[in-house]
Amino acid sequence: MENEFYSKIVYKKNAFLELKEYLSQNYNGKKILLISTKSLVNAHLTEIMNMISLSGCSFKHFIAKNNFSNFELKQISDLLTLENFDVYVVFGAGRATMVAKYFANIFCVPYIVCPSSCSNSSFFSNICINPYDSTRNFKCDYPDKIFINESVVKTMPRKMVKQGIFFVMAMEEMLAMATIENILFDKHNDLSAMHRIINKLHNELKDIMSGDVDSKLILMDIIIDLSYELDKIDLFKFATFNLYTIMQKIFDNSNELMGSGEAYLLASKTLLLCYKNLFLQKKIKQLELPNFPKIAKNIEKYSIFYKKINNFAYFNNILTKKELLTRLNNLKEEFLYQCNKRIEEQDAMLEIIRKYENIFTYQIPQISDVFTAVKVLPYVCENNFIVDLMGGFGFVNAF
Repeated sequence: MENEFYSKIVYKKNAFLELKEYLSQNYNGKKILLISTKSLVNAHLTEIMNMISLSGCSFKHFIAKNNFSNFELKQISDLLTLENFDVYVVFGAGRATMVAKYFANIFCVPYIVCPSSCSNSSFFSNICINPYDSTRNFKCDYPDKIFINESVVKTMPRKMVKQGIFFVMAMEEMLAMATIENILFDKHNDLSAMHRIINKLHNELKDIMSGDVDSKLILMDIIIDLSYELDKIDLFKFATFNLYTIMQKIFDNSNELMGSGEAYLLASKTLLLCYKNLFLQKKIKQLELPNFPKIAKNIEKYSIFYKKINNFAYFNNILTKKELLTRLNNLKEEFLYQCNKRIEEQDAMLEIIRKYENIFTYQIPQISDVFTAVKVLPYVCENNFIVDLMGGFGFVNAF
């Protein structure tokens, strides 16, 4: 699996030259849709256009916006139906990549990724967060190839560097969850690689934040290695990745733009605080469904959410088994230690970042805001996105 994952990645100074050779060998004379974002009208995009032309392929350039109306979406679909492209090439960050995945999935077209940043793992995964409705996520095909040009990474703006840092930091929640799962169920998930990756970020963080060009390449190395580890996990079952969509919805509703790294980190922090509150309780009792109208008076589709809460809270499976509930209470102090440790690790890295600039203006949302945002929650349930282990239980009990 490791060889298969890394064999798709071309990461070097002249990566776009190899893009030209790859297209020439596999798609000569074919039609290409080149997807980018409006902000990426620069020399690197021009170089990619030249490489496509030199490969013997024809292409059209499509600019992916942040938001499309349903009418615009239909227009794009109609255009792609008529044009019948043979392959998509995407140059951009997460948004452009998700647009490429979305249409590649609809039209069964292969796609190639040329990352413009190292902001998250979306370039390497087979998971698509629907770019037109972040509550709808699905699995798609992996990219055919990923071409990472070192000069692109070295010149990426600081705001994209921060998004990548925040994304890696968010994995502290995943470590906490996996550690607790290991202890509670006598599992033996190997967490050493994830620990190593986060520690590498911590060790390199000062140089990365100082703007050191070569350190940006190290950040890309970290994102690639993290993506390999995440590729071995079903991300749909992890609380951070589900709560991410809720965080995005909260800020979409307030018309504020939020980077994906910030959304992941806020989701991670919110969940860790949920766990901490849970394990601070004197005794954890069997799950009692809360009075949701009292918690969040404005939840749309409340009845749908209420009926599906048992599906949402995987942890409910534990609380119906007396022996596991007893063990959970016996191990509560150990779990609290694990959660505090992960929170401390996140805070230590945030302190390093604060020395160079403000972190972000967003505050961790109140739990009532998370529910109120949030016709999103019923969608999460309907799509069978299970919030694993503590996630669901933390939400309904900790606040």
